[in-house]
This record gives sequence, structure tokens and C-alpha cells, in this order.
Amino acid sequence: MSDEEGILMPGSFIGLLGGGQLARMLILAGHPLGFRFVVLDPDSEAPASQVGARHL
Repeated sequence: MSDEEGILMPGSFIGLLGGGQLARMLILAGHPLGFRFVVLDPDSEAPASQVGARHL
């Protein structure tokens, strides 16, 4: 979903390894810009999973 190599357009998914507090803050900053997030974390109650990211 990019019109130029290396640039993410709004609506793109961003995958995060780990769903801790830093991932949560990144998601909260990225949602208003139109990005969507997927979090890979063994804990389904991870902080990032509580702010609207998909959890794997």
C-alpha cells in the first residue's frame, strides 16, 4: 500500500513484536495517522492489546 518504495500510506498494517508499554504508545500515536497494528505477544492481556490492535 505505498505509492513510493519504503513509504507507508494510511491504512497500512504495522506488525509489532511484543505488546508492552512502548508498543501501546506507538499504537496510540499511529491510530490518529490512520495506521493499523498487529501485535505478536504470548500474553493476550498485553498493554498493546488493550488499545485496539489485533493480537496474535
